[in-house]
Amino acid sequence: MNKWNAVVLAGDRGPNDPLLQATGVTCKAAVRFSGQTQLSRVISALAQAEHIDHITIVGPDTDANKPHACIQELAEQYQFDYLAKAEGPSLSAIKGLEHRQNYPCLIATCDVPFITSQAIDDYCAAADSSSADFVVAAVPHQSIIKMLPTIRKTTYTFDQRLLCFSNLFAVRHSVGKEALHFWREMEKKRKNPLQIIARLGVINLIKYKFGKMTLKQASAYLSTLSAAKVEIILRDAPEISVDVDSVADYELLKDYL
Repeated sequence: MNKWNAVVLAGDRGPNDPLLQATGVTCKAAVRFSGQTQLSRVISALAQAEHIDHITIVGPDTDANKPHACIQELAEQYQFDYLAKAEGPSLSAIKGLEHRQNYPCLIATCDVPFITSQAIDDYCAAADSSSADFVVAAVPHQSIIKMLPTIRKTTYTFDQRLLCFSNLFAVRHSVGKEALHFWREMEKKRKNPLQIIARLGVINLIKYKFGKMTLKQASAYLSTLSAAKVEIILRDAPEISVDVDSVADYELLKDYL
């Protein structure tokens, strides 16, 4: 079994984020469910996962250049490195990868409160069987709705089925970092699937609109654009895809956690 490093992205969109204002915290990682921060849930799952060796948190700091309190409170229980966040998720991910330069490396966001060690191990095992440099999972929308019937998720249509992307990303080799540069380009378009697909070209947009694009085709096109071999794998694991991106998400999930 390969041992993986893990990079946890714990940044946020700033103090004007409606989620922070609604929950009364100063960073997204500090949002609590049943008294436990989102970040602590993710770190706990990573620490218990058999595949994970070392953890690096890339997150907010304070005016005194110290980690945010929600990160400091984890230091007594868990071993991890801390880096101040960069400008945006993709650059923070690259910063985390370059910190240790050990692969394979799992990138996780701090806002997946349903995450479990088993889901992490299953994902790492699936990514280990890929020959790609960068692996991301697509989760059937129906699986997510089965767990949380009223949740709203951005969906994509591949293989004539509705899918949602996960919040776990596998960088298997150093060249996989190239995919993160493409991710940076897509960050501002993440809520508009058609804009993202359109970046792949007119023919691909037409295929997508008519439900004719497959995950294999999308993986090949993304590989061409990102200068790294990318693979989208299908995983029936809603816990790796359900994140807290809005006040509505928070209000819904707090009834389940």
